[in-house]
Amino acid sequence: MALRWAIVGAGDIAEKCVAGAIVTAPNSTLDMAMRRDEVKLGDFAERWNVPKRATRLEEVLANPDIDAVYVATPVHLHREQTVLAAQAGKHVLVEKPMAMSSTDCEEMMRACTDSGVKLGIAFYQRFNARHQKMREWIAAGRIGQIVGARIQFGEYYPDTEGAWRQIPSLGGGGTIMDTGSHCVDTLRALLGAEVRQVTGFVDTLVFSYAVDDTASFLLRFDNGAHAIVTSFWTTPGAEQEGLNIVEVYGTEGRMVAAPINAKNSEGTLRLTRTNESIEYTGDQNTHVAMLEDFVQAVDEDRDPQVAGRDGLLNMRVLEAAVRSSGTGQAVPVDLA
Repeated sequence: MALRWAIVGAGDIAEKCVAGAIVTAPNSTLDMAMRRDEVKLGDFAERWNVPKRATRLEEVLANPDIDAVYVATPVHLHREQTVLAAQAGKHVLVEKPMAMSSTDCEEMMRACTDSGVKLGIAFYQRFNARHQKMREWIAAGRIGQIVGARIQFGEYYPDTEGAWRQIPSLGGGGTIMDTGSHCVDTLRALLGAEVRQVTGFVDTLVFSYAVDDTASFLLRFDNGAHAIVTSFWTTPGAEQEGLNIVEVYGTEGRMVAAPINAKNSEGTLRLTRTNESIEYTGDQNTHVAMLEDFVQAVDEDRDPQVAGRDGLLNMRVLEAAVRSSGTGQAVPVDLA
């Protein structure tokens, strides 16, 4: 089957990643776009040849020719828009982080379950070809028992007037919600394990906005492995392979991949064992692969690879890191 998509929030992320992926992906068509600013909406629709336009969510949800919505709005809108879309019978693929809180995530999941629609979370790094190869090698025991991992996601995001990610009421937090959420999901996927305990430091060290620009936390997984996450918005001009990297260590070797944020899986992966070194490269477009999986999930009546529960557990880890930063104590993660 083919899914007819509407993008809700035809802004920066939609322009850079989503629209092109929908247009390219098999069995997907971009039939509608929504944005409150009518002029910017018109520009977007012209560039991507979108036949239908809307300035209100109600117009999108009332259209019987739309099967699914991609929610690409600021985080504070995710819960309400997802719930309304589900109630209108539309499948939902929502940008990360899933919502402002785990309570909001739970409400979104209930709404989609009650309406019989699919809910996916856009953690695109799951579909990086190098990360998929790492998961395959780990599951096959290529580096033995996993004991540790390190992931770092750095960007430069100085004070910017009107930037919603820098406003707590709109984004829910700073780098921990934005790039930190990617780090947590990537580790959960690679290790095939859940985070049991978090110790964190969440701070604003450089800029004047009211959200964090630096977050570091230690994770203990239910398989015993430890992981270190570092996420920051403070470093300009650095080469991506050094700034965005994931390493996994086992009893028989290690794997290193960079840069983790590549949209077309560019970069390198190296597996190193005693007397053996293997390099792997891939060229899969992460967003196209994510959309293909979502369409297949609808067609096969299964959960997408990154489902609502993944977004919920991710949010519980982030909340635990923030609580730990405030108390100085390790915080357990509710996996129920």
